[in-house]
Amino acid sequence: MKDDAKLSLVFSNSSGRLWALVQRAIRQAGFRIEDDGIRLLDKGQRSVEGLASGFENVVTMDLILTMRKCPDETRECPDETRVLQEIESAEAAAAGCSDEWAAMVWVTGTDSATRPAEDLADLAGDGAPVHVCIYRVPAGEQRSDKPRGEVIFRDLLPAGRWAAIKRQVQAAGPVQACSTPASRFALLTPDEIYVELDGCRRILAPASPRGDDTSSDTLRQAPAALPALLSKP
Repeated sequence: MKDDAKLSLVFSNSSGRLWALVQRAIRQAGFRIEDDGIRLLDKGQRSVEGLASGFENVVTMDLILTMRKCPDETRECPDETRVLQEIESAEAAAAGCSDEWAAMVWVTGTDSATRPAEDLADLAGDGAPVHVCIYRVPAGEQRSDKPRGEVIFRDLLPAGRWAAIKRQVQAAGPVQACSTPASRFALLTPDEIYVELDGCRRILAPASPRGDDTSSDTLRQAPAALPALLSKP
């Protein structure tokens, strides 16, 4: 690449954690985003591609980032990051879950009677660092097409807790017929496992890849002990 050349990158994602990774990767590659090098591209339609939070009406625009190579290619560019607007809190970016999140168990569970049973995917190892985020669903959001939860707690699970939770998820049985919405739910990352802490108390977890290499999620009934493991400090 010529010294005076420019490079443009189109970015489309609502995750603060991924945005932070992109900025760090740009610096480590020896590039610097120009002061006037951030533009918005209106796609004119709603999109869920790359959207972690579950809300289609969030990402409707792309960021176009224009950058140049730093003068000294032997080291990273100086960190001149300026906060234009906080899309997600620093806590949300660190934990890997947004300040607001859709109650995806409810969304998926509305057609649970027609969903085929699928095997559970391999989950993170017992000693892996796993974050838990607890969301409260306001009464007015419950029973909506995509209930919006508001985060009330997030933290790294204590040592040994993930192993106990993992065993409970693996022991979960077939989902039972239920129509009671949850007022609270938990999200475990990075595997992205959802657990209703009250109401129907169901689990939504990654399913094993199918024969055609596609994958989906599996809906299961949470064991009685699981909500308590997620709720205690």
